[in-house]
Amino acid sequence: MKTTPAMPFEQLGIGALGLLAIVMAGYSTAARYLYPSAAPDWGEEVVVYLSVWALWLAAGSLARRGGHIRAEFLVERLGPRAQHAFEMFHAIVGILFTLAMGYAGLRIVLLSIATGERSESTLGLPLALYYAAMPVGMALMLVGYAVRLLTVARTMSGPATRERRQQ
Repeated sequence: MKTTPAMPFEQLGIGALGLLAIVMAGYSTAARYLYPSAAPDWGEEVVVYLSVWALWLAAGSLARRGGHIRAEFLVERLGPRAQHAFEMFHAIVGILFTLAMGYAGLRIVLLSIATGERSESTLGLPLALYYAAMPVGMALMLVGYAVRLLTVARTMSGPATRERRQQ
């Protein structure tokens, strides 16, 4: 996988969110058993928010490197041209899927903002903050699939591919 300048920041952000979720879960659990009056009622909520955001932020990287679930055992049995065609098809379907899901997620976020939905804990976090992880993740996946599509398209029109076509 080709590295990008943003990758260290992407990995650091995802790792920081995951670490914060683990620390918060540990604190909430320990406080609940050792000193119940100090246990926050919002601990699990924060863990869920952090975990969901970490998951969706990782989605773009997975799309960029083809790390999402697909039937590799079938693709490996195809010839080089068919594999390239499948990669193009996979990226195009990924782009269409992320556009549709991103749009749906954005509508949910806007509805949540319009209705003023908030969590039931003492923090009262806007649920739009939770819901926003999905359209952001879909936007990152869209970029990942677009990069993948361009990469595959370039390899199909590169010198080695032209030589294979001429043979």
